Amino acid sequence: MAKKQPRNAGPRLGRRAGRGPNMPEHKHVLVVTEGTCTEPQYFENLGRVLNDKKIAIRCIPKGAKGNWNPDPLSVVEKAIEERDARDGEGRSKFVECFAIVDVDEWGDKLEKAMRLAQEEGITVIVSNPCFEVWLAMHSSKKCPSTKREIRELVEKEGLLMKEGKSLPPDFPKQDYEVACENAKTQCKTTAANKIGPVPSTAMPVFFDLVKRHFSED
Repeated sequence: MAKKQPRNAGPRLGRRAGRGPNMPEHKHVLVVTEGTCTEPQYFENLGRVLNDKKIAIRCIPKGAKGNWNPDPLSVVEKAIEERDARDGEGRSKFVECFAIVDVDEWGDKLEKAMRLAQEEGITVIVSNPCFEVWLAMHSSKKCPSTKREIRELVEKEGLLMKEGKSLPPDFPKQDYEVACENAKTQCKTTAANKIGPVPSTAMPVFFDLVKRHFSED
C-alpha cells in the first residue's frame, strides 16, 4: 500500500506560488513624455528590459490619441499630478519622477517648466534639439546638429521607422549603457533640469538615477 504524501511535500497543483520572503519588490519610476509616439514607445520597451532589475516604469502619455497638450510645462504639471495622486492612494511611491522634453521652440515655457520641476522635485530630462539625439546614441556614427539630419541618421541606422515616428521592433533597447557612453563622447551630455548645446541629451542622467534602485533576482 502506497504511503500517504505529507501535506508539505510540495506545492499543490493549480496554486500560484507567492512572493518569496527575500524577493525584492519592484521600484516604481514615473516617466511623463512630451511626445506621444517615439518617447512612449522607447520607455515602454525599456521597461521590459528593466523589469529584470525590479524597476517598473509607468509611462504617460499612453494612447493619448490627441488628448495631450505637448508642451514642457504641461508635462511637468502632469508628472506632479500623477505623483501626488499615487501618494494619495497609499500605494508605494515613485522612487523617481521624470519629465522628458525637447528644446524645440518652447522658449519661456521650458524655463518655467524647469523652475516648477525643481520646486516640486521632478527631474527634467532635456534633449536638444530633439529626443532623436538619444536614439542616435545607439549608433557609432557622429550625431549631427539639425533635426532633419538627426532624423535622417536614425532612419538610415535602422533606429527609427521611415514612415511615422515609430521605433522598429528590433530597436536595441538593451544597449542603454553603450548609448550612455556614446553620449559622453559623440555629443554633449548635460545635467538634469538644464538646456545643453546642440546636439545634447540628459538621458545618461536618467539612467544614473534609475540605476541606484536596481535590484537583482
